Amino acid sequence: MKSRKGIIKLVLFTMVVSLFAGIAIAAEDHTEITGVIEQTDTGFVIKTHDGDVAAEGADLATMVGKTVKATGQVTEGDAGKVFNVMSIEEVQEEMKKEVKE
Repeated sequence: MKSRKGIIKLVLFTMVVSLFAGIAIAAEDHTEITGVIEQTDTGFVIKTHDGDVAAEGADLATMVGKTVKATGQVTEGDAGKVFNVMSIEEVQEEMKKEVKE
């Protein structure tokens, strides 16, 4: 009976560790960028210090013209690399100045 409880505890412990490891790995795949959302003829872009980044996902239309911090993943699309926005928020005034400089 004791060995059966031990095995169950070991299995549960392994499952919990695996769950947390999976969450940590998934979090590493996300990228955060800051820039200004613009709408173009081909869709949305985030203008950053390093150039324009094609973006899709989230409700980007409501953020056009605003400086934002976006979290997502870069994937390969039909037109090249695309930033798939999973979450987006408008940034504070101090950060807006940094992005424009």
